[in-house]
Amino acid sequence: MALSTKSIQRDIEKKVTTFIQRDQKRLASILKEIENKKKDKTVVLRMKIRGEIEDDEYRLLTKDNGTQIANLNEEKRNLEKGLLLQKQAIDFTAIIQQIELFVQSPILDEEMLHKLI
Repeated sequence: MALSTKSIQRDIEKKVTTFIQRDQKRLASILKEIENKKKDKTVVLRMKIRGEIEDDEYRLLTKDNGTQIANLNEEKRNLEKGLLLQKQAIDFTAIIQQIELFVQSPILDEEMLHKLI
């Protein structure tokens, strides 16, 4: 039993680590995209002030920009939730380790009780 749980634990840790790295890269990319969209908004405002674009075009551009920022923020929130769940899965593997230690030495003293809790 211990061998199979260690194998499962390693697989879980490997997969979770891969997912975390992928999601952290995407999150960094999203944050950069959001900052770029905010800069674009400022550029469009400057163009309007200088008279380079009409009011209708300005409204269209800012509406589109706002929609893109909202979509990116939604994806960011979803990634952050996913990262939290993935980190909790890593914590789950630590629990498995504590249970394996207890199974190897099934003495329920105060220290082991705290570890299991």
